[in-house]
Amino acid sequence: MGAGADVFAVWAYALANAKPHDKNNTGYVELNPALISVLIGMSKERVEAAIRFLESPDPYSRSTVDSGRRIVKEGQYLYRIVNFSEYRKIRAREERREYQRKWVEKKRSKIKGLEDNCRQSVDCRQVSTMSTQAEAEAEAEAYKNKLTKVNLLSKNDVTNDKILKNSSVKDAVQVFAKVYFAAVGKKYPIVWGRDCKCMKPLVDGGIDLAELERLAGVFLSNGNKFKGNCNIPSFVKAIPRLNFEQEPEWMARYKNAVAGLEGQ
Repeated sequence: MGAGADVFAVWAYALANAKPHDKNNTGYVELNPALISVLIGMSKERVEAAIRFLESPDPYSRSTVDSGRRIVKEGQYLYRIVNFSEYRKIRAREERREYQRKWVEKKRSKIKGLEDNCRQSVDCRQVSTMSTQAEAEAEAEAYKNKLTKVNLLSKNDVTNDKILKNSSVKDAVQVFAKVYFAAVGKKYPIVWGRDCKCMKPLVDGGIDLAELERLAGVFLSNGNKFKGNCNIPSFVKAIPRLNFEQEPEWMARYKNAVAGLEGQ
C-alpha cells in the first residue's frame, strides 16, 4: 500500500480480528481507535488516520471493488472488510497446513512410543520386535511420502522439530507473515525451520507480539533502506538499525541471542 507502518499495523489488526457474518462470507470487524491504540502501542490519532486511509479509494489497488477501498464503514465502529472472502481463503490454507503438521507430529510420537515400549519389554522384543519395527518403519515411510506429495514441510522444518514445537516462536513468525501480507499484498513464503530459528532470539529476548508487529511494519516499509530481502532473517538482522526513541529492555538480551546468526 506504500502508506507506512501505522497503516500496516492497523490493517493487520483488522484482518486478524475480522469475522464472517453471512453465507456470502462478508467480513466485519470492530475498529475502536481508543482500544486499538492500547493494543498495538500507537496514539489514538495515528490509529484514526490509518483507518481513514484504509477506507479511502485507492486508484492503484489491484482490486476495483469499492474503488480500491480496504474497508467500508457500516456503523460507529463497525467496518466491512472488502474482498474478505479472498483473505479468508488464504487464512484457511495456513490453518489447514498447521493442522496437518500437528497431525503428522502426533503420529510420529505414537510410533516412537510403540518402539520405546518394545525396548522396555523382554517379551515384546522376543515375540514381535521385528514385526513391530517393520510396521513402524512402513508407516513412517508412508507419512514421509505423503508429506513429500503435498509439500507440507521443507527440509529445514524436519531438522528443527524442537524449535517448531515452541508456540511463542511460531506465533512470532505468523505475526510477521500477517504484516507481510498487509504490506506486500501477497502471502509470505514461510520456511518454518529457518524462520523459527531466526525469530527465536527475539522471542528469547522478551519482545511482545505488538512490538514485533510494529517493527515488522517499519522494516517492510523501508525494504530498500536495509538492502536485503524482505524476509525474517533480514528483518532479525536489521532490528538494531531500526530507529528507537529509547533502546527497549529486551534489546540487550536479543543482541546476545542473535550473535550466532551473524554471517548466515
